[in-house]
Amino acid sequence: MEDDWHVFFGYHATNLCWRAAGLSTIVDHRLQTFSDAKSIILDIYNKEDKKDAGRFALVLESLWKNSNNIVWNNNREDLWGWCLRDNMGRFTIAGVAWDNDILSPLEAEALALKEAIHSVLTMNLNNVIFESDSQVVIHGINSTVTGRSELNALIISIQRLLSSVTNFKVKFITLSSN
Repeated sequence: MEDDWHVFFGYHATNLCWRAAGLSTIVDHRLQTFSDAKSIILDIYNKEDKKDAGRFALVLESLWKNSNNIVWNNNREDLWGWCLRDNMGRFTIAGVAWDNDILSPLEAEALALKEAIHSVLTMNLNNVIFESDSQVVIHGINSTVTGRSELNALIISIQRLLSSVTNFKVKFITLSSN
């Protein structure tokens, strides 16, 4: 039976969302302390700063909306996210988005990377290294091979974005480093 605990904290995919949003540090230890979702949510709202609590609320809403959409409309939305760290590895900002299209995991990885690049360009940042745990996506971006898939269209759009700046790089990292 799916309940609020499972929707927000019980699936591997939801845990990846918390990590992508830079919130796993405030969520993970509470999973060991509390036995119900309501207690975790209230504890975060009461004890965390407004910025973290606000980001938490946005991800929570996205997870809830996605779950309801599956149950009531038999329609899945894909959720993806990214986070930005400074040169010391400290969390700076995160982005989370969703799409009504059903994406493959590779397409979701590529779309998250594209959104991160757009955001960094908007913030006028430079000397940025984008990291992804998708070796296929990174290889595609660093390759000149083309194709006709949706993934390839995303990779081409990322390559075009990256070609407009000289100080951005993309590299593969293992999931455990992410």
